[in-house]
Amino acid sequence: MIAAAVLALVAAWFHPSVPWWVAAGALGGAVASRDWRVALVATVAVVAWSGDRAVDGLAPPTAGSAVGVARVMADPEWNLGRVHAEIRLDGARLAATADADASRALGRAEVGDEVTVVGRIRHFDARSPYLDSRHLAARILLDEVSQPRAGPPPYRWANAFRATLDRGSEVMSPGHQALFLGLVIGDDGDQDDLTRHRFRASGLSHLLAVSGQNVAFVLLVAAPLLGRLRLGVRWWATVGILLLFGLVTRWEPSVMRAVAMAGVAATAAFAGRFATALRVLAIAIIVVVAIDPLVVQSLAFQLSVAATLGLVVIARPLSNRIPGPRILIEPLALVISAQVLTTPLLIVVLGQPWPVASLPANLLAGPVAGWVMVWGLTAGVAAGLVDPLAPML
Repeated sequence: MIAAAVLALVAAWFHPSVPWWVAAGALGGAVASRDWRVALVATVAVVAWSGDRAVDGLAPPTAGSAVGVARVMADPEWNLGRVHAEIRLDGARLAATADADASRALGRAEVGDEVTVVGRIRHFDARSPYLDSRHLAARILLDEVSQPRAGPPPYRWANAFRATLDRGSEVMSPGHQALFLGLVIGDDGDQDDLTRHRFRASGLSHLLAVSGQNVAFVLLVAAPLLGRLRLGVRWWATVGILLLFGLVTRWEPSVMRAVAMAGVAATAAFAGRFATALRVLAIAIIVVVAIDPLVVQSLAFQLSVAATLGLVVIARPLSNRIPGPRILIEPLALVISAQVLTTPLLIVVLGQPWPVASLPANLLAGPVAGWVMVWGLTAGVAAGLVDPLAPML
């Protein structure tokens, strides 16, 4: 399974051209034969075919005027008097910029909403891994944007949950509210540059991005309800909660990896099969890159996989070799294990050195952030539903 995950990553990165019938035949052969060698071929074929399709989707539409109904794909953000968002128009994902009256309408939209737009499509000067990982084919300058119309029910539910958390935390100062929303659902839109710098310089920026820790706490909060359900219903409910949380957190790359791992682990438990953490990670990687091969271009996904691999492979042997009280050694081993594999990536890609303050900072801040996440998912929701209780909660 580990070899299949590595091959899936390679196929997603290079995405050789594979016809759909080859991928379908290889997949059918793997299911019929249950031979691991055929499964390896099928994994590469399916991921390569999916990657080829994803690359085709990056072909920029014709430059010039564009009119149509678009779906908002990323939360609009204000910057220097303009609103920036990502929209899907006529099958292409576009980086949208609006100003004047159009910015006010787009600024009120949420992910999943539909808007009628009039604009001008422009091609990017150059491609980048970030643009590829976001599936952005071109940019569009919006001259007119209609009032947003609510999207399908799952989007409405996710947006309602975010609005509830936002409303409940309005009693905080703006800085604390932005930090709270960042820790609970990874919403960093209102965080100021100083906060970002402080978290990055102390090696704590991962706390403001949704990860496996957030997904684990979501399932922890839901555990009393899930435990009352029959096994089959419990699996469906678990998958539903994971998918809804993915929508709430906007399916960031680290969320995709974490949700996939949780789903694989839940499926193994439902089937009564034992699966090691390394095997769960390998299967999750295959699932994610088969669905979205371009995610391998994302630094966030690379860091998420590297950190998780470090936790799975290095943490336990390291903690067994370090003398001292377990209550300190085990968290220390976790922090070191995650840093060992993520630091080379940060140095090579960003030129960012490993902050020495990261070890003590993570040991102190990690448990506190965990309590904030749990409190936000319970009392934070109650505060948003019952306004008079918000200041106390």
